[in-house]
Amino acid sequence: MEIAVAFIAVLILIIIVMSAKLFKNSIVRSKSQPTSYAPIKDDNIVRSKYADIIESGSLWFLSNDPENIEISSFDGTKLHAYFIPYKNSKKTVILMHGYRSIGMYDFAGIFKFYHTLGFNILLPDQRAHGLSEGKYICFGALEKYDCLEWIKYINKRYGEDNAIFLCGISMGASTVLMAAGLELPRNVKGIVADCGFTSAWDIFSYLFKTKYHILVFPFLYCMNVISVIFAKFDFKASSTIDALKKCDIPILFFHGKKDLFVPEYMSEINNECCKSYHKLVVIEDAAHAVSYIHDKERYENELLEAIDYAHLRDVRVYLTVNTLLKDSELAGLYDYILPYYRRGIDA
Repeated sequence: MEIAVAFIAVLILIIIVMSAKLFKNSIVRSKSQPTSYAPIKDDNIVRSKYADIIESGSLWFLSNDPENIEISSFDGTKLHAYFIPYKNSKKTVILMHGYRSIGMYDFAGIFKFYHTLGFNILLPDQRAHGLSEGKYICFGALEKYDCLEWIKYINKRYGEDNAIFLCGISMGASTVLMAAGLELPRNVKGIVADCGFTSAWDIFSYLFKTKYHILVFPFLYCMNVISVIFAKFDFKASSTIDALKKCDIPILFFHGKKDLFVPEYMSEINNECCKSYHKLVVIEDAAHAVSYIHDKERYENELLEAIDYAHLRDVRVYLTVNTLLKDSELAGLYDYILPYYRRGIDA
């Protein structure tokens, strides 16, 4: 009996230690993460293939003397972003980068495209990345609120007549999709989500099974408990699926057919769950997070079509209410009008 108890105790200890190591390797900020642009190393298999394009785009971005912006998020975390204003522009694109990366890499190929279209470009460092504060990477669960704070920053700077488009790659895509479930300002006109996953739980489960060959039970369950205690987020608590069921913003999804990190079916699920106008574009032969670089022409054509559609949302809608109201009906008038105002009615 004592041997059995000792064996179980040792087994539990091994599970906890291994789960803690998985948590550290997956969630805790790493010193090896990039904080600013540097030439791509040859050992980065995916990026090294496109090193020249990434270098050219990043240097172009830096040559435009981007502003360094700093804000405080909802929990006091200091967040950093680069910003390139376009003179007299009435539209801004917010570019949210992926896991353990920076926007200077993930969006290097597309900077010029957005600039040519006359967009202000806001390039945030997600929490626990780049020059932003933060110890834990939360896979969109907390980052969605950071995204909302960046929207508020743009609206404070330019006003709500400035159209905002959210664009994310990989974890950044999941961030903007989860943010779509929040009460976003009415001037958020469209979302572009490139190779996003559905939730932290789903992507960990997929990678445990297919890439690392680790048992989901008990290790992911234990790892989730550790995350709730230390990082303050539950892997299952925040998902793109829940957010998209109540989203009314047009969304364009992209995914590479040969993505081995985030499976294509997750974008298919997101696309199917989306309540608003939506479209999924699958780029043949594209690996993870390089769809734009792989098929620039198609990607840009799909983007232009989506942006044009989103601009149609500027059509004004007016609501008339019976003015012969009794005094007893006035109290309910605000609650009656509020949902219409939130959906973007003009008067």
